[in-house]
Amino acid sequence: MATDNTILRCEYIIPQKKRRCGMSRAANTNYCVEHSQGNAEVKDDKERVRVPCPLDPSHTVWKHNLKKHVRICNKAKITQATAAQPYFIKDLNRGPAELVENELNNANLIESVQLLLEALNEYEEPQEQIKKNEFMESNRLIELSNTIKKHAKQQSSLIQNLFDVELIPSGKIMEFGCGRAEFSRYINQTIINNDPYQLQDDLPKYVLIDRGSNRMKFDKKFQDDLMALSKNPEKVKQRIAIDRLKLDIKDLKLSTVIEEHDGCLAISKHLCGVATDLTLRCLQNCIEETNGKFKLQGICIAMCCRHVCNARDYINPDYIKSFLESKHSQINYKTFFGHLSKMCSWATSGRRPGMNDDDIVQIEGDNQEQLSISLLQREKIGLFARYLIDNGRLEWVKQNLMNNKMKNAKIIKYIEPDVSRENNALLVY
Repeated sequence: MATDNTILRCEYIIPQKKRRCGMSRAANTNYCVEHSQGNAEVKDDKERVRVPCPLDPSHTVWKHNLKKHVRICNKAKITQATAAQPYFIKDLNRGPAELVENELNNANLIESVQLLLEALNEYEEPQEQIKKNEFMESNRLIELSNTIKKHAKQQSSLIQNLFDVELIPSGKIMEFGCGRAEFSRYINQTIINNDPYQLQDDLPKYVLIDRGSNRMKFDKKFQDDLMALSKNPEKVKQRIAIDRLKLDIKDLKLSTVIEEHDGCLAISKHLCGVATDLTLRCLQNCIEETNGKFKLQGICIAMCCRHVCNARDYINPDYIKSFLESKHSQINYKTFFGHLSKMCSWATSGRRPGMNDDDIVQIEGDNQEQLSISLLQREKIGLFARYLIDNGRLEWVKQNLMNNKMKNAKIIKYIEPDVSRENNALLVY
């Protein structure tokens, strides 16, 4: 028998997790407010309908309270506070509006696949630079079980690549799409470990950029690491400068954040989809807004998820258009880029147990058109699609971001594919 103090739990079964919701519910219903819609016990009350919040669809509200909720929603307060910051300019780093988005349909899909299939001989494997950082290998990696070492292995290789081209230490390190700032934290540890007495004049400065509200952030760990690893008491008393900016990269006016005397390094692991293009355009805009005074010293971006790139924001449409022109193709850029981005997933989707290179895969176009290719061909097409997108970015960087400090730019394979199939990074130094 339930008492007055008993918390009643929602009986709704979450399909993906195959368990009950567990949120609290009223005594006269079996469901919480999130899952009451569509259930028999509330169908008679037409006013009690829940709809997604237009500001943040991750939660729902009562339809009859929608206008009031929009005024008081926490998402609205956060959005307004961010928009008032000097570093926020809406859509500053997006591509031309006239390009709109990808044209997602099956029209010309077969032709796009055949186009890449016939050009596979143009694919160039990225330069392999799989490295190990001694500090990461002897400290971070031994703390982890084998099941969760993959991220630390990737960080170790990227960090050592940065050391080898003398991009670490830098005056200011900007991590785009930083999440919990794990990558920056371990860069910071290696800097302190390499110079335990902290003899350099300034401690590193960090700018952490992410649009999400991340739990268990590492921001406070930077100072703890300094206290644990440094042997210079005077340096321990100083604070490591950390700025965290919670906004989308597309809206970031970077020139309001950097200082002229700071040598800046832009990093990320992994920077999802079009966020790579937004970051590159953000850096270019900063250079232009500061009349070239922005001291960009290097870039290290491990890229991923090209299947969520879009034709508008991709940094180098001319590169893709020139590829189409070289093949005398009549497919328009937006349609082809939509196909190209989706085909990138063929390089990373892996195989089910028992599948072989010569297994046949059916590609379905419009009007019931089909093309039969082998599984190996499908994977090679995916790699070539990824190559085209990444190489376009590389060529754009060479044309628009190179300076006296940065004279080299390349795509590197920084980790084995069995650790991560998303194993390409843009390295500029």
